[in-house]
Amino acid sequence: MTSFHREYISCPYCLNEEETVVWDQLDACEDPDLKDRLLRKQLQIFDCRNCGRSHVLARPLLYRDENAGLIFWLDPQLQNQETTAQVELPELLNQLQLSNQYKLRIVVSSNELNEKIHIADYNLDDRVMEIVKLAVLAWQKEEIRIVSLYFLSAEKDRLLFMAQGEDEKWYQLPVAADLYHQIELLLDAQIAEDKGWMRIDSAYARPYFDKLG
Repeated sequence: MTSFHREYISCPYCLNEEETVVWDQLDACEDPDLKDRLLRKQLQIFDCRNCGRSHVLARPLLYRDENAGLIFWLDPQLQNQETTAQVELPELLNQLQLSNQYKLRIVVSSNELNEKIHIADYNLDDRVMEIVKLAVLAWQKEEIRIVSLYFLSAEKDRLLFMAQGEDEKWYQLPVAADLYHQIELLLDAQIAEDKGWMRIDSAYARPYFDKLG
């Protein structure tokens, strides 16, 4: 079920306060248009009518896609938590009626959430993808060193990532799809069972990447 509330939010630039819609839950099956707005970064946005600037609201959001068996919990306040074991889940999540068919993920930024959605839309495994990203970062040969990397889309022979360089600019980075398939083949039997709420990020992927030598 999609839901939202309204609250007064101050602009971080000019301190103007305005009533703003804050989304609490997004049901992708019920509201595919909202999913599209989320991926375009047009949801959870504060637009200041005083100074004209916009910024993304750092608010929790529950994303559900029943058809794909996905439930993602975005909570920016968990940025400094190193492991899922340290996370105290809100009552909202504890009340969910869940079965083993769901993939449950905890993310801490809108970029992470969008990436998880893109990965699922292309029927790929986010656990494998995080290992692929470590490989790309470790073996990169680009002139501008990459500091952030997010999966965007897939074609038959390549994966496309959005990469942020040290210059803070964003670039599109194509990577051979064979890298994903080779890592999946090498580590598939070793990757831990997908069970319960998991934080799948570089820290999760590091031990598996180290096994690749």
